[in-house]
Amino acid sequence: MTQTGFQTQSAFRAAGIDFTLVTSNQYLKKSQIVYPTRSPRSISLGGRPIPVATADEIKTVSFYKIPRPRLHDYFPKVWLFESVMVTNGGFEKSLTVPDGLNSWEANAVWFLGNRGLWAPVSKPSLISRMSFFVEFTTPTVVRRDEILHLTITIFLRPEENAADRTCYEVELNVKLDPKDWRIVGASVFLLESVRLPIRPLRICQLNLTAMAIVRHGTGVCDDKEVKSFNEFFTVSDAVRRSICVEAEGVEKRVTVGGTFCSSGDVHELKIGLPDRDIVDGSLRSYITVGRNLIGLAISNLDSLVEVPTECAEQNLGRVAPSVYVLKHLLSRQNASELRHDSFARKAAGYVINFNGSTSLTAYVFEVFSEADSLPLSIILDQTLNAHPVLSKAFDVLVIQQQTGGCFIDTDNRFTSFMENTNSADSKLHLTSHVLAALSSAGTPLKEVKVVQYDRSVSSAIECIESIGRSFPPKEWPTLLIA
Repeated sequence: MTQTGFQTQSAFRAAGIDFTLVTSNQYLKKSQIVYPTRSPRSISLGGRPIPVATADEIKTVSFYKIPRPRLHDYFPKVWLFESVMVTNGGFEKSLTVPDGLNSWEANAVWFLGNRGLWAPVSKPSLISRMSFFVEFTTPTVVRRDEILHLTITIFLRPEENAADRTCYEVELNVKLDPKDWRIVGASVFLLESVRLPIRPLRICQLNLTAMAIVRHGTGVCDDKEVKSFNEFFTVSDAVRRSICVEAEGVEKRVTVGGTFCSSGDVHELKIGLPDRDIVDGSLRSYITVGRNLIGLAISNLDSLVEVPTECAEQNLGRVAPSVYVLKHLLSRQNASELRHDSFARKAAGYVINFNGSTSLTAYVFEVFSEADSLPLSIILDQTLNAHPVLSKAFDVLVIQQQTGGCFIDTDNRFTSFMENTNSADSKLHLTSHVLAALSSAGTPLKEVKVVQYDRSVSSAIECIESIGRSFPPKEWPTLLIA
Protein backbone atom coordinates (compact mmCIF):
# COMPACT_ATOMS: atom_id res chain seq x y z
CA MET A 1 0.00 0.00 0.00
CA THR A 2 2.76 2.45 0.86
CA GLN A 3 4.64 1.78 -2.38
CA THR A 4 1.42 2.07 -4.38
CA GLY A 5 0.69 5.40 -2.69
CA PHE A 6 4.04 6.80 -3.80
CA GLN A 7 3.43 5.56 -7.36
CA THR A 8 0.06 7.32 -7.44
CA GLN A 9 1.62 10.54 -6.20
CA SER A 10 4.31 10.35 -8.90
CA ALA A 11 1.69 9.73 -11.61
CA PHE A 12 -0.36 12.79 -10.61
CA ARG A 13 2.69 15.02 -10.54
CA ALA A 14 3.87 13.71 -13.91
CA ALA A 15 0.53 14.86 -15.38
CA GLY A 16 0.99 18.32 -13.87
CA ILE A 17 -1.68 17.82 -11.19
CA ASP A 18 -1.11 18.79 -7.59
CA PHE A 19 -1.40 15.77 -5.30
CA THR A 20 -2.52 16.23 -1.71
CA LEU A 21 -2.83 13.24 0.62
CA VAL A 22 -5.98 13.68 2.75
CA THR A 23 -5.71 10.32 4.52
CA SER A 24 -3.33 9.92 7.39
CA ASN A 25 -0.41 7.59 6.84
CA GLN A 26 -1.49 5.54 9.84
CA TYR A 27 -4.52 4.25 7.89
CA LEU A 28 -2.34 2.88 5.11
CA LYS A 29 -1.91 -0.85 5.50
CA LYS A 30 1.68 -1.89 5.89
CA SER A 31 3.23 -4.29 3.45
CA GLN A 32 2.65 -7.85 4.54
CA ILE A 33 3.42 -11.18 2.98
CA VAL A 34 0.40 -13.39 3.50
CA TYR A 35 0.56 -16.98 2.31
CA PRO A 36 0.55 -20.41 3.93
CA THR A 37 3.95 -21.79 4.54
CA ARG A 38 4.96 -25.37 5.16
CA SER A 39 8.52 -24.50 6.02
CA PRO A 40 9.55 -26.20 9.27
CA ARG A 41 10.78 -24.17 12.17
CA SER A 42 13.91 -26.31 12.28
CA ILE A 43 15.97 -28.46 9.95
CA SER A 44 18.00 -31.51 10.70
CA LEU A 45 21.72 -31.38 10.07
CA GLY A 46 23.88 -34.27 11.13
CA GLY A 47 21.06 -35.77 13.17
CA ARG A 48 20.66 -32.67 15.33
CA PRO A 49 17.85 -30.12 14.85
CA ILE A 50 18.97 -26.59 14.03
CA PRO A 51 16.39 -23.78 14.49
CA VAL A 52 15.65 -21.61 11.45
CA ALA A 53 14.74 -17.95 11.86
CA THR A 54 11.45 -16.74 10.37
CA ALA A 55 10.94 -13.25 8.97
CA ASP A 56 8.77 -11.01 11.13
CA GLU A 57 6.44 -10.14 8.29
CA ILE A 58 5.62 -13.78 7.52
CA LYS A 59 2.83 -15.32 9.55
CA THR A 60 3.86 -18.77 10.69
CA VAL A 61 1.11 -21.29 11.31
CA SER A 62 0.87 -24.89 12.29
CA PHE A 63 1.54 -27.45 9.60
CA TYR A 64 -1.83 -29.06 10.27
CA LYS A 65 -3.80 -25.79 10.31
CA ILE A 66 -2.71 -24.03 7.15
CA PRO A 67 -4.92 -20.99 6.46
CA ARG A 68 -6.30 -20.14 3.06
CA PRO A 69 -6.05 -16.36 2.75
CA ARG A 70 -8.53 -14.66 0.43
CA LEU A 71 -8.43 -11.23 -1.10
CA HIS A 72 -11.80 -10.41 0.50
CA ASP A 73 -10.34 -10.91 3.95
CA TYR A 74 -8.22 -7.80 3.48
CA PHE A 75 -10.05 -5.80 0.78
CA PRO A 76 -13.69 -6.94 0.84
CA LYS A 77 -15.18 -4.16 -1.31
CA VAL A 78 -12.55 -2.78 -3.73
CA TRP A 79 -9.73 -3.81 -5.98
CA LEU A 80 -6.41 -2.00 -5.78
CA PHE A 81 -5.20 -0.47 -9.00
CA GLU A 82 -1.69 -0.40 -10.34
CA SER A 83 0.09 2.25 -12.39
CA VAL A 84 1.91 1.33 -15.58
CA MET A 85 3.84 3.25 -18.21
CA VAL A 86 2.11 3.05 -21.60
CA THR A 87 4.38 3.54 -24.60
CA ASN A 88 2.50 1.97 -27.53
CA GLY A 89 -0.94 3.54 -26.96
CA GLY A 90 -2.55 0.48 -25.39
CA PHE A 91 -2.37 -1.83 -22.41
CA GLU A 92 -3.74 -5.33 -21.81
CA LYS A 93 -4.29 -6.82 -18.38
CA SER A 94 -5.54 -10.28 -17.48
CA LEU A 95 -7.58 -10.39 -14.29
CA THR A 96 -8.85 -13.32 -12.30
CA VAL A 97 -12.51 -13.20 -11.35
CA PRO A 98 -12.80 -13.02 -7.56
CA ASP A 99 -14.19 -16.01 -5.69
CA GLY A 100 -17.21 -14.09 -4.41
CA LEU A 101 -20.65 -13.77 -6.00
CA ASN A 102 -20.89 -10.06 -6.58
CA SER A 103 -21.00 -7.25 -9.10
CA TRP A 104 -17.63 -5.79 -10.06
CA GLU A 105 -16.65 -2.60 -11.82
CA ALA A 106 -13.40 -1.69 -13.56
CA ASN A 107 -12.01 1.70 -14.45
CA ALA A 108 -8.95 3.15 -16.13
CA VAL A 109 -7.49 6.64 -15.73
CA TRP A 110 -4.84 8.08 -18.07
CA PHE A 111 -2.39 10.78 -17.03
CA LEU A 112 -0.86 12.67 -19.98
CA GLY A 113 1.74 15.35 -19.48
CA ASN A 114 0.42 17.55 -22.29
CA ARG A 115 -3.31 16.67 -22.27
CA GLY A 116 -4.12 16.27 -18.58
CA LEU A 117 -6.39 13.60 -17.09
CA TRP A 118 -8.48 11.21 -19.24
CA ALA A 119 -11.14 8.70 -18.13
CA PRO A 120 -13.66 6.50 -20.01
CA VAL A 121 -17.26 7.66 -20.37
CA SER A 122 -18.68 4.33 -19.17
CA LYS A 123 -17.07 1.88 -16.81
CA PRO A 124 -17.02 -1.78 -17.80
CA SER A 125 -18.64 -4.09 -15.25
CA LEU A 126 -19.09 -7.78 -14.74
CA ILE A 127 -21.11 -10.06 -12.48
CA SER A 128 -19.46 -13.10 -11.00
CA ARG A 129 -21.86 -15.99 -10.51
CA MET A 130 -21.89 -19.73 -10.22
CA SER A 131 -22.28 -21.63 -13.46
CA PHE A 132 -24.32 -24.22 -11.57
CA PHE A 133 -25.90 -24.92 -8.20
CA VAL A 134 -27.06 -28.06 -6.41
CA GLU A 135 -30.47 -28.46 -4.78
CA PHE A 136 -32.69 -31.13 -3.25
CA THR A 137 -36.07 -31.06 -1.51
CA THR A 138 -36.95 -33.13 1.52
CA PRO A 139 -40.36 -33.95 3.01
CA THR A 140 -41.37 -32.27 6.24
CA VAL A 141 -41.74 -35.51 8.19
CA VAL A 142 -40.70 -39.10 7.49
CA ARG A 143 -41.12 -42.31 9.44
CA ARG A 144 -38.22 -44.27 10.82
CA ASP A 145 -37.18 -47.16 8.53
CA GLU A 146 -39.19 -45.57 5.72
CA ILE A 147 -37.33 -45.58 2.42
CA LEU A 148 -36.80 -42.05 1.17
CA HIS A 149 -35.93 -41.61 -2.50
CA LEU A 150 -33.82 -38.47 -2.32
CA THR A 151 -33.48 -36.66 -5.64
CA ILE A 152 -30.45 -34.37 -5.92
CA THR A 153 -30.45 -32.06 -8.92
CA ILE A 154 -27.68 -29.96 -10.44
CA PHE A 155 -29.05 -26.90 -12.20
CA LEU A 156 -26.87 -25.47 -14.96
CA ARG A 157 -27.14 -21.92 -16.19
CA PRO A 158 -27.66 -21.82 -19.96
CA GLU A 159 -24.89 -20.13 -21.91
CA GLU A 160 -25.97 -17.20 -24.06
CA ASN A 161 -23.43 -18.11 -26.71
CA ALA A 162 -22.97 -21.70 -27.81
CA ALA A 163 -19.27 -21.05 -28.35
CA ASP A 164 -18.84 -20.28 -24.65
CA ARG A 165 -19.79 -23.77 -23.55
CA THR A 166 -17.21 -25.52 -21.43
CA CYS A 167 -16.82 -29.14 -20.45
CA TYR A 168 -16.55 -29.88 -16.72
CA GLU A 169 -15.94 -32.94 -14.64
CA VAL A 170 -18.69 -33.11 -12.01
CA GLU A 171 -18.37 -34.95 -8.71
CA LEU A 172 -21.46 -35.30 -6.52
CA ASN A 173 -21.17 -36.20 -2.84
CA VAL A 174 -23.84 -36.84 -0.21
CA LYS A 175 -22.69 -36.64 3.39
CA LEU A 176 -24.60 -38.98 5.67
CA ASP A 177 -23.92 -39.99 9.22
CA PRO A 178 -23.88 -43.82 9.29
CA LYS A 179 -25.55 -43.66 12.70
CA ASP A 180 -28.49 -41.75 11.21
CA TRP A 181 -28.89 -43.02 7.65
CA ARG A 182 -28.43 -46.18 5.63
CA ILE A 183 -28.24 -46.46 1.86
CA VAL A 184 -30.58 -49.28 0.85
CA GLY A 185 -30.12 -49.47 -2.90
CA ALA A 186 -28.25 -48.36 -5.96
CA SER A 187 -28.31 -44.76 -7.10
CA VAL A 188 -30.24 -43.89 -10.22
CA PHE A 189 -28.38 -41.39 -12.44
CA LEU A 190 -30.52 -39.23 -14.69
CA LEU A 191 -29.52 -36.43 -17.04
CA GLU A 192 -29.14 -33.71 -14.40
CA SER A 193 -30.08 -35.47 -11.16
CA VAL A 194 -29.29 -38.43 -8.96
CA ARG A 195 -31.87 -40.43 -7.03
CA LEU A 196 -30.52 -41.99 -3.86
CA PRO A 197 -32.64 -44.42 -1.75
CA ILE A 198 -31.90 -43.94 1.94
CA ARG A 199 -33.55 -44.96 5.20
CA PRO A 200 -33.51 -43.02 8.51
CA LEU A 201 -32.40 -45.01 11.55
CA ARG A 202 -33.09 -42.62 14.44
CA ILE A 203 -36.03 -40.59 15.74
CA CYS A 204 -34.87 -36.98 15.83
CA GLN A 205 -34.00 -34.09 13.56
CA LEU A 206 -31.49 -35.45 11.03
CA ASN A 207 -29.33 -33.56 8.54
CA LEU A 208 -28.48 -34.27 4.92
CA THR A 209 -25.73 -32.51 2.98
CA ALA A 210 -25.24 -32.63 -0.78
CA MET A 211 -22.12 -31.21 -2.42
CA ALA A 212 -21.23 -30.84 -6.08
CA ILE A 213 -17.61 -30.27 -7.12
CA VAL A 214 -16.91 -29.13 -10.67
CA ARG A 215 -13.40 -29.35 -12.11
CA HIS A 216 -12.02 -28.07 -15.38
CA GLY A 217 -8.69 -29.02 -16.87
CA THR A 218 -8.51 -32.53 -15.43
CA GLY A 219 -8.06 -34.21 -18.81
CA VAL A 220 -11.51 -35.81 -18.81
CA CYS A 221 -13.00 -33.43 -21.36
CA ASP A 222 -9.84 -32.93 -23.47
CA ASP A 223 -6.65 -34.68 -24.39
CA LYS A 224 -4.34 -32.26 -22.64
CA GLU A 225 -1.85 -33.74 -20.27
CA VAL A 226 -2.37 -32.69 -16.66
CA LYS A 227 0.94 -32.05 -15.02
CA SER A 228 -0.10 -30.91 -11.54
CA PHE A 229 -3.18 -30.57 -9.40
CA ASN A 230 -2.71 -26.79 -9.26
CA GLU A 231 -3.73 -26.55 -12.92
CA PHE A 232 -7.29 -27.63 -12.08
CA PHE A 233 -10.08 -25.08 -12.00
CA THR A 234 -12.39 -26.16 -9.16
CA VAL A 235 -15.77 -24.74 -8.11
CA SER A 236 -18.03 -26.30 -5.47
CA ASP A 237 -21.53 -25.77 -4.14
CA ALA A 238 -23.27 -27.43 -1.18
CA VAL A 239 -26.69 -27.39 0.45
CA ARG A 240 -27.88 -28.84 3.76
CA ARG A 241 -31.44 -29.77 4.70
CA SER A 242 -32.99 -30.98 7.94
CA ILE A 243 -35.64 -33.73 8.16
CA CYS A 244 -37.88 -34.57 11.10
CA VAL A 245 -37.98 -38.32 11.67
CA GLU A 246 -40.89 -39.74 13.65
CA ALA A 247 -41.58 -43.20 14.97
CA GLU A 248 -43.42 -45.75 12.92
CA GLY A 249 -46.86 -46.99 13.92
CA VAL A 250 -49.96 -45.15 15.16
CA GLU A 251 -49.52 -42.28 17.60
CA LYS A 252 -51.18 -42.73 20.99
CA ARG A 253 -51.37 -40.04 23.65
CA VAL A 254 -52.12 -40.62 27.33
CA THR A 255 -52.86 -37.64 29.59
CA VAL A 256 -52.71 -37.98 33.35
CA GLY A 257 -53.46 -35.15 35.76
CA GLY A 258 -53.39 -34.73 39.47
CA THR A 259 -52.92 -32.36 42.39
CA PHE A 260 -50.29 -32.37 45.09
CA CYS A 261 -49.10 -30.05 47.82
CA SER A 262 -45.74 -28.39 47.25
CA SER A 263 -44.41 -29.05 50.73
CA GLY A 264 -40.98 -30.09 49.51
CA ASP A 265 -41.66 -33.81 49.52
CA VAL A 266 -41.29 -36.02 46.49
CA HIS A 267 -44.56 -36.64 44.68
CA GLU A 268 -44.90 -39.77 42.57
CA LEU A 269 -47.34 -39.74 39.68
CA LYS A 270 -48.02 -43.09 38.06
CA ILE A 271 -48.89 -43.21 34.38
CA GLY A 272 -50.78 -46.20 33.08
CA LEU A 273 -49.54 -47.10 29.61
CA PRO A 274 -51.59 -49.25 27.23
CA ASP A 275 -50.93 -52.96 27.09
CA ARG A 276 -49.98 -52.83 23.43
CA ASP A 277 -46.35 -52.93 22.43
CA ILE A 278 -44.69 -49.51 22.33
CA VAL A 279 -42.40 -48.80 19.41
CA ASP A 280 -38.80 -48.71 20.55
CA GLY A 281 -37.53 -45.17 21.06
CA SER A 282 -40.91 -43.52 20.45
CA LEU A 283 -41.92 -42.86 24.07
CA ARG A 284 -41.97 -39.16 24.92
CA SER A 285 -43.05 -37.53 28.18
CA TYR A 286 -44.09 -33.92 28.70
CA ILE A 287 -44.92 -32.31 32.04
CA THR A 288 -47.00 -29.19 32.58
CA VAL A 289 -47.24 -27.77 36.10
CA GLY A 290 -49.71 -25.10 37.19
CA ARG A 291 -49.86 -23.28 40.48
CA ASN A 292 -53.63 -23.59 40.82
CA LEU A 293 -56.04 -26.47 40.70
CA ILE A 294 -57.50 -25.66 37.32
CA GLY A 295 -54.05 -25.30 35.73
CA LEU A 296 -53.11 -23.36 32.64
CA ALA A 297 -56.56 -23.55 31.05
CA ILE A 298 -57.93 -20.65 33.10
CA SER A 299 -54.93 -18.44 32.34
CA ASN A 300 -55.66 -18.72 28.61
CA LEU A 301 -59.43 -18.74 28.92
CA ASP A 302 -59.76 -15.15 27.75
CA SER A 303 -58.33 -16.13 24.36
CA LEU A 304 -61.59 -17.99 23.70
CA VAL A 305 -63.43 -14.66 23.59
CA GLU A 306 -63.44 -13.46 19.98
CA VAL A 307 -64.64 -10.27 18.36
CA PRO A 308 -67.91 -10.86 16.44
CA THR A 309 -67.15 -9.79 12.88
CA GLU A 310 -69.17 -12.15 10.65
CA CYS A 311 -72.85 -12.57 9.81
CA ALA A 312 -75.58 -12.99 12.41
CA GLU A 313 -75.39 -16.76 12.69
CA GLN A 314 -71.59 -16.84 12.95
CA ASN A 315 -71.57 -13.97 15.44
CA LEU A 316 -74.02 -15.84 17.63
CA GLY A 317 -71.77 -18.89 17.60
CA ARG A 318 -68.91 -16.71 18.86
CA VAL A 319 -70.81 -14.60 21.35
CA ALA A 320 -72.65 -17.42 23.14
CA PRO A 321 -69.54 -19.22 24.50
CA SER A 322 -67.96 -15.88 25.34
CA VAL A 323 -70.78 -14.99 27.71
CA TYR A 324 -70.24 -18.08 29.84
CA VAL A 325 -66.45 -17.70 29.73
CA LEU A 326 -66.78 -14.15 31.03
CA LYS A 327 -69.18 -15.20 33.76
CA HIS A 328 -66.56 -17.66 34.96
CA LEU A 329 -63.85 -14.99 34.87
CA LEU A 330 -66.02 -12.76 37.03
CA SER A 331 -66.09 -15.40 39.74
CA ARG A 332 -62.30 -15.67 39.78
CA GLN A 333 -60.06 -13.52 41.93
CA ASN A 334 -56.99 -11.67 40.61
CA ALA A 335 -58.26 -11.81 37.04
CA SER A 336 -58.86 -8.13 36.35
CA GLU A 337 -56.51 -8.07 33.35
CA LEU A 338 -58.13 -11.13 31.82
CA ARG A 339 -61.59 -9.69 32.32
CA HIS A 340 -60.56 -6.36 30.80
CA ASP A 341 -59.18 -8.00 27.63
CA SER A 342 -62.19 -10.27 27.29
CA PHE A 343 -64.74 -7.49 27.75
CA ALA A 344 -62.87 -5.30 25.28
CA ARG A 345 -63.19 -7.97 22.61
CA LYS A 346 -66.80 -8.65 23.42
CA ALA A 347 -67.94 -5.01 23.43
CA ALA A 348 -67.72 -4.81 19.62
CA GLY A 349 -69.91 -6.34 16.97
CA TYR A 350 -73.33 -6.42 18.63
CA VAL A 351 -75.29 -5.63 15.48
CA ILE A 352 -77.63 -8.36 14.26
CA ASN A 353 -80.43 -8.57 11.74
CA PHE A 354 -83.51 -10.64 12.50
CA ASN A 355 -84.42 -12.44 9.29
CA GLY A 356 -87.51 -14.31 10.47
CA SER A 357 -86.07 -17.35 12.26
CA THR A 358 -87.94 -17.77 15.55
CA SER A 359 -85.46 -20.32 16.89
CA LEU A 360 -82.45 -18.11 16.13
CA THR A 361 -84.17 -15.02 17.54
CA ALA A 362 -84.96 -16.83 20.78
CA TYR A 363 -81.33 -17.91 21.07
CA VAL A 364 -80.19 -14.32 20.49
CA PHE A 365 -82.60 -13.11 23.15
CA GLU A 366 -81.25 -15.60 25.68
CA VAL A 367 -77.57 -14.89 24.97
CA PHE A 368 -78.00 -11.12 25.02
CA SER A 369 -79.97 -11.29 28.24
CA GLU A 370 -77.05 -13.14 29.85
CA ALA A 371 -74.58 -10.63 28.39
CA ASP A 372 -76.66 -7.68 29.59
CA SER A 373 -76.31 -8.90 33.16
CA LEU A 374 -72.48 -8.69 33.02
CA PRO A 375 -70.95 -5.61 34.76
CA LEU A 376 -69.30 -4.25 31.64
CA SER A 377 -69.49 -0.65 32.85
CA ILE A 378 -67.34 -1.46 35.88
CA ILE A 379 -64.60 -3.09 33.81
CA LEU A 380 -64.36 -0.80 30.77
CA ASP A 381 -66.23 2.34 31.84
CA GLN A 382 -68.74 1.77 29.04
CA THR A 383 -72.12 0.07 28.72
CA LEU A 384 -73.22 -2.71 26.40
CA ASN A 385 -76.59 -1.07 25.61
CA ALA A 386 -78.23 -4.37 24.68
CA HIS A 387 -81.75 -3.17 25.52
CA PRO A 388 -82.64 -2.15 21.91
CA VAL A 389 -81.58 -5.56 20.65
CA LEU A 390 -83.53 -7.37 23.37
CA SER A 391 -86.61 -5.22 22.79
CA LYS A 392 -86.58 -5.86 19.07
CA ALA A 393 -86.00 -9.58 19.55
CA PHE A 394 -88.91 -9.78 21.99
CA ASP A 395 -91.23 -8.02 19.52
CA VAL A 396 -90.25 -10.49 16.79
CA LEU A 397 -90.99 -13.43 19.08
CA VAL A 398 -94.41 -12.08 20.04
CA ILE A 399 -95.35 -11.73 16.37
CA GLN A 400 -94.51 -15.42 15.78
CA GLN A 401 -96.78 -16.53 18.67
CA GLN A 402 -100.18 -17.91 17.70
CA THR A 403 -103.44 -17.25 19.50
CA GLY A 404 -103.18 -20.56 21.33
CA GLY A 405 -99.81 -19.54 22.77
CA CYS A 406 -97.65 -21.80 20.56
CA PHE A 407 -94.74 -20.41 18.56
CA ILE A 408 -94.17 -21.18 14.89
CA ASP A 409 -91.04 -20.80 12.75
CA THR A 410 -91.48 -19.62 9.19
CA ASP A 411 -87.78 -20.17 8.45
CA ASN A 412 -86.58 -23.65 9.40
CA ARG A 413 -82.98 -23.30 8.17
CA PHE A 414 -81.78 -23.55 11.76
CA THR A 415 -84.35 -26.18 12.79
CA SER A 416 -83.85 -28.75 10.05
CA PHE A 417 -84.82 -31.53 12.47
CA MET A 418 -88.38 -30.24 12.33
CA GLU A 419 -89.81 -31.64 9.10
CA ASN A 420 -93.19 -29.95 9.62
CA THR A 421 -93.12 -26.76 11.68
CA ASN A 422 -96.92 -26.84 12.09
CA SER A 423 -96.98 -30.28 13.67
CA ALA A 424 -97.70 -30.68 17.37
CA ASP A 425 -94.23 -32.13 17.99
CA SER A 426 -92.49 -29.16 16.34
CA LYS A 427 -94.65 -26.64 18.18
CA LEU A 428 -93.87 -28.32 21.50
CA HIS A 429 -90.10 -28.21 20.89
CA LEU A 430 -90.07 -24.63 19.60
CA THR A 431 -92.38 -23.25 22.30
CA SER A 432 -90.25 -24.89 25.02
CA HIS A 433 -87.15 -23.30 23.49
CA VAL A 434 -88.70 -19.82 23.31
CA LEU A 435 -90.13 -20.06 26.82
CA ALA A 436 -86.68 -20.95 28.21
CA ALA A 437 -85.23 -17.92 26.41
CA LEU A 438 -87.93 -15.61 27.79
CA SER A 439 -87.22 -16.81 31.31
CA SER A 440 -83.70 -15.31 31.07
CA ALA A 441 -85.03 -11.80 30.41
CA GLY A 442 -83.66 -9.10 32.66
CA THR A 443 -85.56 -6.75 34.91
CA PRO A 444 -85.41 -3.68 32.58
CA LEU A 445 -87.22 -5.51 29.79
CA LYS A 446 -89.85 -6.95 32.12
CA GLU A 447 -90.59 -3.50 33.51
CA VAL A 448 -90.93 -1.85 30.09
CA LYS A 449 -92.98 -4.64 28.47
CA VAL A 450 -94.67 -6.03 31.56
CA VAL A 451 -98.07 -6.62 29.92
CA GLN A 452 -96.77 -8.19 26.71
CA TYR A 453 -94.24 -10.28 28.62
CA ASP A 454 -96.72 -11.73 31.12
CA ARG A 455 -99.28 -12.48 28.41
CA SER A 456 -96.69 -14.16 26.16
CA VAL A 457 -95.29 -16.34 28.95
CA SER A 458 -98.74 -17.36 30.18
CA SER A 459 -99.90 -18.24 26.66
CA ALA A 460 -96.75 -20.31 26.04
CA ILE A 461 -97.37 -22.27 29.24
CA GLU A 462 -100.96 -22.98 28.16
CA CYS A 463 -99.70 -24.21 24.78
CA ILE A 464 -97.24 -26.58 26.41
CA GLU A 465 -99.85 -27.91 28.83
CA SER A 466 -102.38 -28.56 26.09
CA ILE A 467 -99.98 -30.25 23.67
CA GLY A 468 -97.85 -31.97 26.30
CA ARG A 469 -100.76 -34.08 27.51
CA SER A 470 -100.91 -35.84 24.14
CA PHE A 471 -97.29 -37.04 24.41
CA PRO A 472 -95.84 -39.51 26.90
CA PRO A 473 -93.29 -37.96 29.30
CA LYS A 474 -90.39 -39.82 27.66
CA GLU A 475 -91.01 -37.85 24.43
CA TRP A 476 -91.02 -34.44 26.11
CA PRO A 477 -88.21 -32.05 25.07
CA THR A 478 -85.28 -31.64 27.42
CA LEU A 479 -86.05 -27.95 27.84
CA LEU A 480 -89.59 -28.77 28.92
CA ILE A 481 -88.36 -31.22 31.56
CA ALA A 482 -85.77 -28.71 32.83
